[in-house]
Amino acid sequence: MDVDALMEEVRAEVAKQRVTGQSSQHPTASVAPSEPVLSTEEIAARVRAEIVRRRAGEAPDRSSEAAVAPVLPKKHGPLPRWQPAAPRLPDKPQYRLGELLCFDDADFVDIAYEKLLKRRADEEGKSRYLDALRSGVISKVEMLGLIRFSEEGRRNSVHVDGLLLPYKLHQWRHRRIVGWFLGAGMAIARLPRLAMRLQGMEASAAREAQEMGSLFNRMERLLDEQLLILERDAREMMAHARAQSWTLERRAALGYATTGTVSRCVCGVDRLMEFSGAKAVFRGNVIQQAFLDIHTARAHVANNPYPYGRNLGAVRFGFENESFDI
Repeated sequence: MDVDALMEEVRAEVAKQRVTGQSSQHPTASVAPSEPVLSTEEIAARVRAEIVRRRAGEAPDRSSEAAVAPVLPKKHGPLPRWQPAAPRLPDKPQYRLGELLCFDDADFVDIAYEKLLKRRADEEGKSRYLDALRSGVISKVEMLGLIRFSEEGRRNSVHVDGLLLPYKLHQWRHRRIVGWFLGAGMAIARLPRLAMRLQGMEASAAREAQEMGSLFNRMERLLDEQLLILERDAREMMAHARAQSWTLERRAALGYATTGTVSRCVCGVDRLMEFSGAKAVFRGNVIQQAFLDIHTARAHVANNPYPYGRNLGAVRFGFENESFDI
């Protein structure tokens, strides 16, 4: 019997105890338990017996498992995969220009080949177009025009509504004299859209700054809280040491609380590392140094809260203390 199944059995017995208590208060209610109800002392005795059995390495007792449904681990499906934000386009004889322009980068090149040429992009063509797009040599409209009005594109004859005029304008932009005035006019026409994008970028930067400030405030509160807890525990230990009234259970509880402080600090520094970006990975960065220091401290056996937690539970159930440092 694993720990989860044991705890399920304990919960079931406690629930039956409550149902029996309610039925005794209401004699008219008819409750017919299928098996005898254990008292709280019997439940604690079964838990102690199970712990002793597990420590001795004996085979588990399966006699009481029939009444308890086994707790099976949850089966997880495959991990989610990244998908582009733009919805997939169905195959059809014609498209609107905006339907194709909503895609970006490599996804845009793949869609252009699949919809206009009816095939997957070859490595050479995809690499050439990607390099031109990323360097700003051509625009997405120009790339669509080059593919659509190529020899292969004319054979497939997929119509793109609204492509011809923008494609010609983008081509004329590369001419020596006319292109300068045409490019200036196109840039002026795009100013309202660029202003909207800039406003969105400013709002996004402000949101990130707000989240970073909130994170620093949470970290400050976390550190203040942990310092107060440590100071309080230290004062309590000194008072008990002077009075010679230091109980074993309280020592075990304070040992568990102290190791939990390190784990909570680990969570806080991990969040700082997450928000720090690429600069935090370089040697000498203060966030990286704090990240390495706190994880090194957490890796030490004295700062592992799980043995202290198990020991605290065992002491409270009446078993011997196994932690030599409390």
